[in-house]
Amino acid sequence: MSIMKSDQPEIMVSVLMITYNHEQFITQAIDSVLMQQTDFEYELIIGEDCSTDSTREIVIEYAGKHPEKIRPLLHDHNLGMMGKYNFVAVYKMCQGKYIALLEGDDYWTDPYKLQKQVEFLENHPECTLCAHNTKIVYENCESPEKAFLPKTLDNFIPAGQEKIFDIEELFKWYFMHTSSIFFRNGVIKIFPEYFYRLPMADWGLFILLALSGRIGYVNEIMSAYRIHSNGIWNGLLWTDKISNIIMEYQIFYENLDPKYHPIIIEALAQHLSQSAENYLDEKYPGGLPISSLERGAREYVNTILNSTTFYKAHITQFRRKFYSCFYSSLGFRLYKDNQVSAARKCLFQAFFYDLSSISNRGYWSIIFESILGKKLMNLIRRII
Repeated sequence: MSIMKSDQPEIMVSVLMITYNHEQFITQAIDSVLMQQTDFEYELIIGEDCSTDSTREIVIEYAGKHPEKIRPLLHDHNLGMMGKYNFVAVYKMCQGKYIALLEGDDYWTDPYKLQKQVEFLENHPECTLCAHNTKIVYENCESPEKAFLPKTLDNFIPAGQEKIFDIEELFKWYFMHTSSIFFRNGVIKIFPEYFYRLPMADWGLFILLALSGRIGYVNEIMSAYRIHSNGIWNGLLWTDKISNIIMEYQIFYENLDPKYHPIIIEALAQHLSQSAENYLDEKYPGGLPISSLERGAREYVNTILNSTTFYKAHITQFRRKFYSCFYSSLGFRLYKDNQVSAARKCLFQAFFYDLSSISNRGYWSIIFESILGKKLMNLIRRII
Protein backbone atom coordinates (compact mmCIF):
# COMPACT_ATOMS: atom_id res chain seq x y z
CA MET A 1 0.00 0.00 0.00
CA SER A 2 1.48 3.34 -1.02
CA ILE A 3 0.70 6.65 0.67
CA MET A 4 1.65 10.01 -0.77
CA LYS A 5 1.93 12.78 1.82
CA SER A 6 2.60 16.49 1.76
CA ASP A 7 3.33 18.92 4.55
CA GLN A 8 0.25 20.85 5.57
CA PRO A 9 -0.47 23.86 7.78
CA GLU A 10 -3.12 23.33 10.44
CA ILE A 11 -6.05 21.57 8.83
CA MET A 12 -9.57 22.54 9.81
CA VAL A 13 -11.40 19.99 7.63
CA SER A 14 -10.39 16.63 6.19
CA VAL A 15 -12.55 15.53 3.27
CA LEU A 16 -12.83 11.74 3.37
CA MET A 17 -13.49 10.21 -0.05
CA ILE A 18 -13.59 6.52 -0.90
CA THR A 19 -13.80 5.36 -4.49
CA TYR A 20 -13.95 2.20 -6.58
CA ASN A 21 -14.70 2.00 -10.31
CA HIS A 22 -15.93 5.59 -10.50
CA GLU A 23 -14.08 6.68 -13.64
CA GLN A 24 -17.25 8.33 -15.01
CA PHE A 25 -17.84 10.36 -11.87
CA ILE A 26 -14.64 10.87 -9.87
CA THR A 27 -13.56 14.01 -11.76
CA GLN A 28 -16.76 15.84 -10.83
CA ALA A 29 -16.47 14.64 -7.22
CA ILE A 30 -12.91 15.93 -6.84
CA ASP A 31 -13.63 19.20 -8.64
CA SER A 32 -16.55 19.85 -6.30
CA VAL A 33 -14.13 19.62 -3.37
CA LEU A 34 -11.50 21.81 -4.97
CA MET A 35 -14.08 24.52 -5.69
CA GLN A 36 -14.75 25.03 -1.96
CA GLN A 37 -14.21 28.61 -0.79
CA THR A 38 -13.13 28.77 2.85
CA ASP A 39 -11.22 30.97 5.27
CA PHE A 40 -9.42 27.88 6.62
CA GLU A 41 -7.25 25.06 5.30
CA TYR A 42 -8.74 21.75 4.24
CA GLU A 43 -7.38 18.53 2.76
CA LEU A 44 -8.81 15.81 0.53
CA ILE A 45 -7.83 12.21 1.27
CA ILE A 46 -8.92 9.71 -1.38
CA GLY A 47 -8.98 5.98 -0.63
CA GLU A 48 -8.70 4.23 -4.01
CA ASP A 49 -9.56 0.54 -3.66
CA CYS A 50 -7.82 -0.99 -6.68
CA SER A 51 -10.41 -0.07 -9.31
CA THR A 52 -10.49 -2.11 -12.50
CA ASP A 53 -11.16 0.99 -14.60
CA SER A 54 -9.19 4.26 -14.87
CA THR A 55 -10.24 5.67 -11.49
CA ARG A 56 -6.78 5.22 -9.95
CA GLU A 57 -5.04 7.00 -12.81
CA ILE A 58 -7.43 9.95 -12.50
CA VAL A 59 -6.82 10.17 -8.73
CA ILE A 60 -3.03 10.08 -9.19
CA GLU A 61 -3.21 12.78 -11.86
CA TYR A 62 -5.22 15.09 -9.59
CA ALA A 63 -2.87 14.45 -6.66
CA GLY A 64 0.09 15.38 -8.86
CA LYS A 65 -1.55 18.66 -9.83
CA HIS A 66 -2.68 19.52 -6.28
CA PRO A 67 -0.12 18.01 -3.87
CA GLU A 68 -0.83 20.74 -1.31
CA LYS A 69 -4.49 19.69 -1.11
CA ILE A 70 -4.87 16.02 -2.12
CA ARG A 71 -3.41 12.93 -0.42
CA PRO A 72 -4.27 9.63 -2.15
CA LEU A 73 -4.31 6.36 -0.25
CA LEU A 74 -3.60 3.75 -2.95
CA HIS A 75 -4.29 0.25 -1.66
CA ASP A 76 -2.16 -2.65 -2.89
CA HIS A 77 -5.18 -4.96 -3.01
CA ASN A 78 -8.94 -4.54 -2.99
CA LEU A 79 -10.27 -4.30 0.58
CA GLY A 80 -13.89 -4.88 -0.44
CA MET A 81 -16.47 -5.30 2.34
CA MET A 82 -18.72 -2.55 0.94
CA GLY A 83 -15.94 0.00 1.43
CA LYS A 84 -15.81 -0.33 5.24
CA TYR A 85 -12.10 -1.13 5.51
CA ASN A 86 -11.22 1.50 2.92
CA PHE A 87 -13.27 4.03 4.90
CA VAL A 88 -11.59 3.22 8.22
CA ALA A 89 -8.12 3.38 6.63
CA VAL A 90 -8.83 6.88 5.26
CA TYR A 91 -10.48 7.92 8.53
CA LYS A 92 -7.23 7.18 10.39
CA MET A 93 -5.35 9.55 8.07
CA CYS A 94 -7.65 12.54 8.63
CA GLN A 95 -5.82 15.40 10.36
CA GLY A 96 -8.61 17.96 10.50
CA LYS A 97 -10.68 19.11 13.43
CA TYR A 98 -13.69 18.10 11.34
CA ILE A 99 -14.34 15.42 8.71
CA ALA A 100 -16.61 15.78 5.67
CA LEU A 101 -17.77 12.74 3.69
CA LEU A 102 -18.05 12.43 -0.08
CA GLU A 103 -18.05 9.22 -2.09
CA GLY A 104 -16.47 9.13 -5.54
CA ASP A 105 -19.76 8.95 -7.45
CA ASP A 106 -21.43 11.91 -5.70
CA TYR A 107 -20.54 15.61 -5.70
CA TRP A 108 -21.08 18.87 -3.87
CA THR A 109 -23.07 21.71 -5.41
CA ASP A 110 -22.38 24.64 -3.06
CA PRO A 111 -18.88 26.21 -2.99
CA TYR A 112 -19.52 27.39 0.59
CA LYS A 113 -20.64 24.01 1.94
CA LEU A 114 -17.57 23.40 4.11
CA GLN A 115 -17.56 26.98 5.41
CA LYS A 116 -21.22 26.74 6.40
CA GLN A 117 -20.81 23.44 8.19
CA VAL A 118 -17.71 24.52 10.10
CA GLU A 119 -19.61 27.59 11.29
CA PHE A 120 -22.58 25.41 12.26
CA LEU A 121 -20.58 23.05 14.50
CA GLU A 122 -18.52 25.91 15.92
CA ASN A 123 -21.81 27.52 16.98
CA HIS A 124 -23.40 24.26 18.21
CA PRO A 125 -20.99 22.49 20.59
CA GLU A 126 -23.80 20.12 21.63
CA CYS A 127 -23.76 18.54 18.13
CA THR A 128 -21.27 15.90 17.03
CA LEU A 129 -22.40 15.98 13.42
CA CYS A 130 -24.47 18.01 11.01
CA ALA A 131 -26.01 17.42 7.61
CA HIS A 132 -28.01 19.21 4.94
CA ASN A 133 -30.47 18.42 2.19
CA THR A 134 -29.28 16.77 -1.01
CA LYS A 135 -30.60 16.49 -4.53
CA ILE A 136 -31.02 13.06 -6.12
CA VAL A 137 -29.66 12.85 -9.65
CA TYR A 138 -30.62 9.89 -11.84
CA GLU A 139 -27.92 8.79 -14.26
CA ASN A 140 -28.93 7.45 -17.69
CA CYS A 141 -32.67 7.76 -17.16
CA GLU A 142 -35.34 10.39 -17.62
CA SER A 143 -36.44 10.66 -13.98
CA PRO A 144 -36.33 14.29 -12.84
CA GLU A 145 -34.05 15.42 -10.03
CA LYS A 146 -35.67 15.61 -6.60
CA ALA A 147 -34.74 16.54 -3.06
CA PHE A 148 -33.55 13.79 -0.69
CA LEU A 149 -35.70 15.32 2.05
CA PRO A 150 -39.15 15.45 0.41
CA LYS A 151 -40.95 18.75 -0.03
CA THR A 152 -43.79 17.32 2.07
CA LEU A 153 -41.55 17.73 5.12
CA ASP A 154 -40.86 21.44 4.63
CA ASN A 155 -43.42 22.13 7.36
CA PHE A 156 -41.22 20.10 9.70
CA ILE A 157 -37.97 21.80 8.66
CA PRO A 158 -38.73 24.94 6.59
CA ALA A 159 -36.49 25.40 3.55
CA GLY A 160 -33.24 27.09 4.54
CA GLN A 161 -33.88 26.58 8.24
CA GLU A 162 -31.94 24.62 10.86
CA LYS A 163 -33.13 21.91 13.22
CA ILE A 164 -31.46 19.90 15.97
CA PHE A 165 -32.26 16.19 16.28
CA ASP A 166 -31.46 13.48 18.80
CA ILE A 167 -30.46 9.91 18.03
CA GLU A 168 -34.04 8.67 18.47
CA GLU A 169 -35.08 10.54 15.32
CA LEU A 170 -32.15 9.09 13.37
CA PHE A 171 -33.28 5.57 14.24
CA LYS A 172 -36.74 6.33 12.85
CA TRP A 173 -35.99 7.80 9.47
CA TYR A 174 -33.02 8.19 7.15
CA PHE A 175 -33.17 11.96 6.68
CA MET A 176 -29.59 12.71 5.60
CA HIS A 177 -27.40 11.43 2.81
CA THR A 178 -23.71 10.52 3.14
CA SER A 179 -22.63 13.36 0.84
CA SER A 180 -23.96 15.86 3.39
CA ILE A 181 -22.32 14.43 6.52
CA PHE A 182 -19.87 16.60 8.48
CA PHE A 183 -18.65 15.62 11.95
CA ARG A 184 -16.11 16.19 14.69
CA ASN A 185 -12.90 14.21 14.28
CA GLY A 186 -12.00 12.02 17.25
CA VAL A 187 -15.55 11.32 18.45
CA ILE A 188 -15.01 7.70 17.39
CA LYS A 189 -11.69 6.48 18.77
CA ILE A 190 -12.00 2.85 17.66
CA PHE A 191 -14.65 1.36 15.41
CA PRO A 192 -16.40 -1.49 17.26
CA GLU A 193 -16.36 -5.00 15.83
CA TYR A 194 -20.06 -4.87 14.95
CA PHE A 195 -19.48 -1.85 12.67
CA TYR A 196 -17.84 -4.19 10.14
CA ARG A 197 -20.91 -6.45 10.16
CA LEU A 198 -23.40 -3.67 9.41
CA PRO A 199 -24.94 -3.95 5.92
CA MET A 200 -25.16 -0.14 5.73
CA ALA A 201 -21.96 1.22 7.24
CA ASP A 202 -22.81 4.87 6.59
CA TRP A 203 -25.97 4.67 8.70
CA GLY A 204 -23.99 2.79 11.36
CA LEU A 205 -21.45 5.61 11.35
CA PHE A 206 -24.21 8.19 11.87
CA ILE A 207 -25.56 6.22 14.82
CA LEU A 208 -22.09 5.90 16.40
CA LEU A 209 -21.58 9.65 16.11
CA ALA A 210 -25.04 10.44 17.47
CA LEU A 211 -24.37 8.33 20.57
CA SER A 212 -22.04 11.15 21.71
CA GLY A 213 -24.06 14.23 20.82
CA ARG A 214 -26.92 15.79 18.91
CA ILE A 215 -27.46 16.09 15.16
CA GLY A 216 -27.71 19.39 13.33
CA TYR A 217 -29.63 19.67 10.07
CA VAL A 218 -29.95 22.49 7.53
CA ASN A 219 -32.74 22.16 4.94
CA GLU A 220 -30.59 23.56 2.13
CA ILE A 221 -29.41 21.53 -0.86
CA MET A 222 -25.60 21.54 -1.03
CA SER A 223 -24.75 18.15 -2.57
CA ALA A 224 -25.91 15.62 -5.15
CA TYR A 225 -26.53 11.92 -4.66
CA ARG A 226 -26.08 10.14 -7.96
CA ILE A 227 -28.17 7.04 -8.65
CA HIS A 228 -26.65 4.82 -11.34
CA SER A 229 -26.64 1.19 -12.41
CA ASN A 230 -23.37 0.37 -10.61
CA GLY A 231 -24.49 1.77 -7.26
CA ILE A 232 -24.40 -0.93 -4.57
CA TRP A 233 -27.56 0.02 -2.66
CA ASN A 234 -29.71 0.96 -5.62
CA GLY A 235 -28.78 -2.26 -7.39
CA LEU A 236 -30.59 -4.28 -4.71
CA LEU A 237 -34.18 -5.50 -4.94
CA TRP A 238 -36.45 -3.86 -2.37
CA THR A 239 -36.79 -7.25 -0.63
CA ASP A 240 -33.00 -7.38 -0.21
CA LYS A 241 -32.97 -3.80 1.03
CA ILE A 242 -35.49 -4.56 3.75
CA SER A 243 -33.50 -7.67 4.75
CA ASN A 244 -30.45 -5.43 5.21
CA ILE A 245 -32.48 -2.95 7.24
CA ILE A 246 -33.69 -5.76 9.53
CA MET A 247 -30.12 -7.00 9.98
CA GLU A 248 -28.95 -3.46 10.76
CA TYR A 249 -31.55 -3.05 13.52
CA GLN A 250 -30.78 -6.53 14.85
CA ILE A 251 -27.10 -5.57 15.25
CA PHE A 252 -28.01 -2.26 16.90
CA TYR A 253 -30.36 -4.07 19.27
CA GLU A 254 -27.70 -6.61 20.28
CA ASN A 255 -24.85 -4.13 20.78
CA LEU A 256 -26.24 -0.79 21.97
CA ASP A 257 -27.42 0.16 25.44
CA PRO A 258 -30.80 -1.51 26.27
CA LYS A 259 -32.30 1.95 26.75
CA TYR A 260 -32.45 2.15 22.94
CA HIS A 261 -34.45 -1.08 22.57
CA PRO A 262 -37.92 0.56 22.51
CA ILE A 263 -36.93 3.09 19.85
CA ILE A 264 -35.24 0.37 17.75
CA ILE A 265 -38.46 -1.67 17.81
CA GLU A 266 -40.57 1.34 16.83
CA ALA A 267 -38.13 2.39 14.10
CA LEU A 268 -38.05 -1.07 12.53
CA ALA A 269 -41.85 -1.18 12.67
CA GLN A 270 -41.96 2.11 10.80
CA HIS A 271 -39.58 0.89 8.07
CA LEU A 272 -41.44 -2.39 7.68
CA SER A 273 -44.80 -0.68 7.43
CA GLN A 274 -43.52 1.23 4.42
CA SER A 275 -42.11 -1.92 2.82
CA ALA A 276 -45.43 -3.68 3.50
CA GLU A 277 -47.11 -1.01 1.39
CA ASN A 278 -44.65 -1.71 -1.44
CA TYR A 279 -45.37 -5.42 -1.13
CA LEU A 280 -49.15 -4.96 -1.25
CA ASP A 281 -48.92 -2.50 -4.15
CA GLU A 282 -46.85 -5.04 -6.07
CA LYS A 283 -49.02 -8.04 -5.23
CA TYR A 284 -52.37 -6.27 -5.66
CA PRO A 285 -51.84 -3.54 -8.29
CA GLY A 286 -55.59 -2.94 -8.44
CA GLY A 287 -55.67 -2.13 -4.74
CA LEU A 288 -57.46 -3.71 -1.79
CA PRO A 289 -60.22 -2.54 0.53
CA ILE A 290 -58.80 -1.01 3.69
CA SER A 291 -60.29 -3.88 5.70
CA SER A 292 -58.14 -6.35 3.72
CA LEU A 293 -54.92 -4.37 3.91
CA GLU A 294 -54.18 -5.24 7.52
CA ARG A 295 -54.51 -8.95 6.77
CA GLY A 296 -52.08 -8.60 3.88
CA ALA A 297 -49.68 -6.61 6.03
CA ARG A 298 -49.84 -9.27 8.76
CA GLU A 299 -48.95 -12.02 6.26
CA TYR A 300 -46.04 -9.92 5.01
CA VAL A 301 -44.53 -9.10 8.38
CA ASN A 302 -44.88 -12.68 9.66
CA THR A 303 -43.09 -14.01 6.58
CA ILE A 304 -40.02 -11.78 6.78
CA LEU A 305 -39.61 -11.48 10.55
CA ASN A 306 -39.87 -15.02 11.86
CA SER A 307 -36.10 -15.36 12.21
CA THR A 308 -35.60 -12.00 13.95
CA THR A 309 -34.94 -12.69 17.62
CA PHE A 310 -35.84 -9.34 19.12
CA TYR A 311 -39.13 -9.36 17.18
CA LYS A 312 -40.09 -12.60 18.92
CA ALA A 313 -39.04 -11.19 22.29
CA HIS A 314 -41.31 -8.15 21.89
CA ILE A 315 -44.00 -9.48 19.56
CA THR A 316 -46.98 -7.66 21.15
CA GLN A 317 -45.22 -4.32 21.30
CA PHE A 318 -43.87 -4.74 17.79
CA ARG A 319 -47.25 -5.59 16.26
CA ARG A 320 -48.82 -2.57 17.94
CA LYS A 321 -46.12 -0.25 16.61
CA PHE A 322 -46.18 -1.88 13.17
CA TYR A 323 -49.90 -1.44 12.59
CA SER A 324 -49.86 2.09 13.97
CA CYS A 325 -47.11 3.00 11.50
CA PHE A 326 -48.84 1.12 8.69
CA TYR A 327 -52.13 2.98 9.11
CA SER A 328 -50.32 6.29 9.59
CA SER A 329 -48.51 5.86 6.29
CA LEU A 330 -51.64 4.64 4.52
CA GLY A 331 -53.57 7.61 5.86
CA PHE A 332 -50.97 9.99 4.49
CA ARG A 333 -51.17 8.37 1.06
CA LEU A 334 -54.96 8.68 1.04
CA TYR A 335 -54.70 12.29 2.14
CA LYS A 336 -52.37 13.07 -0.78
CA ASP A 337 -54.98 11.47 -3.08
CA ASN A 338 -57.62 13.84 -1.62
CA GLN A 339 -59.43 10.98 0.13
CA VAL A 340 -59.64 12.96 3.35
CA SER A 341 -62.42 10.96 5.02
CA ALA A 342 -60.64 7.63 4.43
CA ALA A 343 -57.37 9.19 5.59
CA ARG A 344 -58.91 10.24 8.88
CA LYS A 345 -60.28 6.75 9.47
CA CYS A 346 -56.80 5.33 8.94
CA LEU A 347 -55.28 7.77 11.40
CA PHE A 348 -57.82 6.91 14.08
CA GLN A 349 -56.97 3.26 13.45
CA ALA A 350 -53.28 4.16 13.94
CA PHE A 351 -54.16 5.85 17.24
CA PHE A 352 -56.12 2.75 18.28
CA TYR A 353 -52.98 0.64 18.00
CA ASP A 354 -50.63 3.17 19.56
CA LEU A 355 -51.82 6.41 21.15
CA SER A 356 -48.24 7.53 21.75
CA SER A 357 -47.85 7.97 17.98
CA ILE A 358 -49.78 11.23 18.31
CA SER A 359 -47.00 12.93 20.20
CA ASN A 360 -43.75 11.04 19.63
CA ARG A 361 -43.66 10.11 15.94
CA GLY A 362 -41.56 13.12 14.92
CA TYR A 363 -42.62 14.47 11.55
CA TRP A 364 -45.71 12.22 11.55
CA SER A 365 -47.22 14.49 14.20
CA ILE A 366 -47.01 17.34 11.69
CA ILE A 367 -48.75 15.20 9.08
CA PHE A 368 -51.45 14.10 11.53
CA GLU A 369 -52.15 17.70 12.34
CA SER A 370 -52.44 18.68 8.67
CA ILE A 371 -54.99 15.90 8.08
CA LEU A 372 -57.09 16.09 11.25
CA GLY A 373 -56.74 19.80 11.94
CA LYS A 374 -54.98 21.54 14.80
CA LYS A 375 -58.03 21.79 17.07
CA LEU A 376 -58.84 18.08 16.88
CA MET A 377 -55.20 17.11 17.40
CA ASN A 378 -54.92 19.35 20.47
CA LEU A 379 -58.14 17.83 21.84
CA ILE A 380 -56.78 14.29 21.35
CA ARG A 381 -53.51 15.25 23.02
CA ARG A 382 -55.38 16.64 26.03
CA ILE A 383 -57.45 13.48 26.34
CA ILE A 384 -54.43 11.19 26.43
